Amino acid sequence: MGGLIKRDFIKTAGDGYPLSMRLISAVVPTMAVLISSGTGSPKGFDDRLATWLAERGAAMTVASAKAWRHCGKTG
Repeated sequence: MGGLIKRDFIKTAGDGYPLSMRLISAVVPTMAVLISSGTGSPKGFDDRLATWLAERGAAMTVASAKAWRHCGKTG
């Protein structure tokens, strides 16, 4: 399989809080997987799993738990 795509990016949640995310993907993915890291885990914690799956055709998005714990918080 060819090279992999690796990119960090920020998406804004509905409440305006920025979510830190990482994409690790096959150049031409054949499946998609979302990994939500455990509480307190940095998004890099799952890089080995995401890379292994991407080498087998997956497009992986890994979300940082530090950002997720604020998702949906209002006020």
